[in-house]
Amino acid sequence: MEFKFLIDEKKTKYNQVKSFIIDYIDKKKLKTGDRVPSENEIAQSFGITKVTASRALNELVNEGILYRIQGKGSFFAGYKTKVSNILLFFPIVSSYDPYFTGPLLETFFHSIDDRGLNLSMFYFRENERIREIPDIKNCKVIIVAALKKGEGLSDELLEKINIPVIYLSSHPEVPVSYVAFDNKKGAKKAVEYLIKMGHRKIAYFSADYRQNISNEERMEGYIEALNENGIRHKIILNGDYTEESGYKLAKEILEMKERPTAILTCNDLVAIGAIHCFFENNIKVPDDISIIGFGNYKISNYTRIPLTTVSLPVKEMGRKLAELAVKKIYEKTLFKNESVIIPTELIIRKSVKKIC
Repeated sequence: MEFKFLIDEKKTKYNQVKSFIIDYIDKKKLKTGDRVPSENEIAQSFGITKVTASRALNELVNEGILYRIQGKGSFFAGYKTKVSNILLFFPIVSSYDPYFTGPLLETFFHSIDDRGLNLSMFYFRENERIREIPDIKNCKVIIVAALKKGEGLSDELLEKINIPVIYLSSHPEVPVSYVAFDNKKGAKKAVEYLIKMGHRKIAYFSADYRQNISNEERMEGYIEALNENGIRHKIILNGDYTEESGYKLAKEILEMKERPTAILTCNDLVAIGAIHCFFENNIKVPDDISIIGFGNYKISNYTRIPLTTVSLPVKEMGRKLAELAVKKIYEKTLFKNESVIIPTELIIRKSVKKIC
């Protein structure tokens, strides 16, 4: 991207950049979910530091005009107007990977826009209970990406508002509708496949210390599959959703006297980090150890060894979320709590080996 922009030395640089971004959104007639110039592009084109460019973008994020996805860039979140039909709340957490967040939001935003609905996006802190909602006057539906236990709207707020609420991730204990993947069944199928391939020492690389609901469901599927097949020994190592975590947990496996023959990971990025560590230490995948990821991200088919993984149809989730929001707006049964569970599928590639 190339821009023509002269910095007025009499005015604050980051405020001028903010004005430019808003003008760019208006002139390009961007839709919610469309990308805006990155901090590198802004810094190079305007002759300013990345720090200044980043500050301008972050202030627009705080104002709810942009949202940022690690590794992907900055995107238009929609203006908060008086006619916002949908309010979307999303946690600010750097550990949520762009392979999930990006496609989900992009598909959801465009599905909503195609139906002529307006949306405003807000952020909340990790583990936060939301106690106040702005711009609620004309709102028809509230969507909250409550991905961890304890996150979401406070009990007092849920009782007070007279608007249907949809959570992203399963919350059967909370009286709201929700859209979620069938994480437990997906993990169970993966472990059953490993058992079918002869594996009895199977580890799970978890992110459960963060209280992430999806991860806990995957861990439940792992445990249930082992129990139903008479395997008592569970190997659960805790980390997070990054490649670095997979690398570190793989090093823990290397230090074990009796190593597992197979690993199920909480997502594909963790599996990729583990594979990298094993290759560095002359441990071959799948000859020496088998690995299954979770997510079926595009990158999983282009690793050193194409990754067997559990699919998460993220774009389908974005569409289903939009469909449920539209249903709540236009149907009479808008306050009926509904659960939309999206099936997963085991994608078999080359990272698992049959053993005797």
